[in-house]
Amino acid sequence: MLAVAPCARADQPRNYMLRLQPEGSFALIDFFGTGMQATVLHNRDIYGSLNNVQVRGNVLAMVPLGEAGIGVDVRILLLRLSVDVTMRSMWRDLTFAPGEARDREARSKRDLLFGGNTTTDTYGIAEGRAELMIPFNKYLLVTTMAALRYEGPHPTSFDWLWAYVHDSGFIPRWDMQIWLHNREWGGVGPYVELLSLPRNGGRDLAGAFGITAVTRAGLLTKRNDLIYFSFRMRPGDQEFGQHALNAPVRGILVYRVMLTL
Repeated sequence: MLAVAPCARADQPRNYMLRLQPEGSFALIDFFGTGMQATVLHNRDIYGSLNNVQVRGNVLAMVPLGEAGIGVDVRILLLRLSVDVTMRSMWRDLTFAPGEARDREARSKRDLLFGGNTTTDTYGIAEGRAELMIPFNKYLLVTTMAALRYEGPHPTSFDWLWAYVHDSGFIPRWDMQIWLHNREWGGVGPYVELLSLPRNGGRDLAGAFGITAVTRAGLLTKRNDLIYFSFRMRPGDQEFGQHALNAPVRGILVYRVMLTL
């Protein structure tokens, strides 16, 4: 949902990022707690103004890893189809031997910023997604997505972005987001996720739920900017979550600046 829009106006609605985005080329710069991301994209309408194609490329650098990727979206009315291909380099890789403890406490002991028993890894990621957007009225939007993702890390590795431990292989995922949105304050709503993780030569079914919120920040009067917050939790899962917090939760706060090219 972190999409782009044209140059901001004083009366720009704060929920514009939940709407169909305009034609043109844009640059996005994301700042978050442990790094930043830069994306260049181009939107073009096809067969009228209710369908479009987006092509993009991005680079990401954060404390434990770096990524470079390309992707394309095709939106047809309420359906969006997406494909992304990414190369990831892990310079703080947390990989565990069979039978070794890999819960949050064990990861915290190994993941020392200066030192620790981390390794390195470089691998490819590919993902295809189909997302359906269902607007019930001007204030309620429901999105549901099915995705198939492939990751090729070392066996039994911690995924810093998704906050779970898994082997290499395919990861099917389904999620649903309910957005309550208004032009005065943006959008907010509950989120639920189900996914199948490759682990120990088999598969584990996992689920998470939480909340997502997004709004225009308004810190830059002549540029679009927004704040995005996502919080997911999986109570009872000793392996899930940001181990530094020692809780089965994952939270991310992003500040985005959008420039028209």
